[in-house]
Amino acid sequence: MFRALNVAELTLFLLLALALVGAGAGAVRWTLVAVTGAVLLTQAFVMRPLLDVRAQQVIAGGQPVASHLHVVYIAMEAIKLVTVAWLGISLVLRLR
Repeated sequence: MFRALNVAELTLFLLLALALVGAGAGAVRWTLVAVTGAVLLTQAFVMRPLLDVRAQQVIAGGQPVASHLHVVYIAMEAIKLVTVAWLGISLVLRLR
């Protein structure tokens, strides 16, 4: 169900990492990329499959047991938002 999102995010992440290689990014920027990558991989290969199982249960008319998976997923999205924004701002300020 979330395969297209996984592919798009992983592709954009790889493009970002390649762009940073060319930009000569420092340790802070690589740390931000590493955190973003770790969160992205956890979402793609751990969280989304678990959420997909729950979605399939709902589609089939079932009622999945209570879970905090969506809250964890949203928190991971917030971490990605902060790290990518921080990285982008640091790169823009470097251009001045």
